[in-house]
Amino acid sequence: MLPLVAIIGETVIFLETFSDSAQLFFLGSVFLLGGFAIRGVRSAIVQYRTSFSPKQQPPPEQICTSNS
Repeated sequence: MLPLVAIIGETVIFLETFSDSAQLFFLGSVFLLGGFAIRGVRSAIVQYRTSFSPKQQPPPEQICTSNS
């Protein structure tokens, strides 16, 4: 948790060198990118779960057909 606080502190110091409009633009882009990243991770987790759910697997009779 401490590195996150340090990163936020460094970001605040970094943002203080900008003007107000640049701060707003930077923060807005960070929030937008973070939202897209969270949404992408969530959809990837949902796809991962559904691809490994037992409903989607073929029955064992179809898997073991090469036992002749």
